[in-house]
Amino acid sequence: MAVLIEGVSVLVRVQTLADRHAGGWERFVAEVPNKTLCADAELARVGFLMPDEARDYCLHLEQRGLTALDSAGASLDIAVVDQLHGPLAPCPWLELGVVSRVECPPVRAARLAGSTEERVATPPGWTWEGSLSARLPVPGPSAGTNAAPAENEDAQGAPPAGSDPDQTWH
Repeated sequence: MAVLIEGVSVLVRVQTLADRHAGGWERFVAEVPNKTLCADAELARVGFLMPDEARDYCLHLEQRGLTALDSAGASLDIAVVDQLHGPLAPCPWLELGVVSRVECPPVRAARLAGSTEERVATPPGWTWEGSLSARLPVPGPSAGTNAAPAENEDAQGAPPAGSDPDQTWH
């Protein structure tokens, strides 16, 4: 499964939470500051409206034992993804996509790189009506590629010929 990307999303691999977060999954869930948590078996996502809120939450996660960026400036334990502009730092372990859903128009989502999951986890009670996805356009295929080259991009952030960094999962 993938996780919904809305607003400014903070993502952490579930295994990283188990391995390095002081208190593990249970404490992570208990300390989520809002009702936007959604997760699958691989990724956990908490959403924010404001970048400062996301930054403060990343600092909180670092106090619990996670590391946001490695020495090269790439996402290590924590990835931050803007709904419109994509990842704020390179993140080789994350894949973004535009996902077609039966119950609503397409939404932006993220999953672990190489995953074949096609379903999207959303926060409890989430509906299309009134969501940020309904109010903001779903980014096109190139959104965020210059800001955060993925593993399959060249050094200038351009995807290889014939590839699409934001794929539509069916």
